[in-house]
Amino acid sequence: MLTTAIRAKLAALTLKRHLLLRLEEARRWCDEGAYLLSNQLVDNLEFEAILTPQLQTQIGVAIEMLSAMQGMIHNRQACLRKLADNQVPAHPASGPSA
Repeated sequence: MLTTAIRAKLAALTLKRHLLLRLEEARRWCDEGAYLLSNQLVDNLEFEAILTPQLQTQIGVAIEMLSAMQGMIHNRQACLRKLADNQVPAHPASGPSA
């Protein structure tokens, strides 16, 4: 039973680590993109030429995916808060000492 609990905890921690790594990667990508855009002098005509309808569609899809991911993260946080609020603190088992 202890092995099962440890395996479950390991799986949860591994999943959490994977999610945190992906979130860090997305944050870094956004930071780099913002930096590049802020340092790039582009007039409106050049910008419009770069943003083709296909690229605009792809950007829209990416924004929707990011929004969906944010929603899932907020839902998970709410669920975890509810679980934490309902958790009963674990007390060490009292019994004869060895």
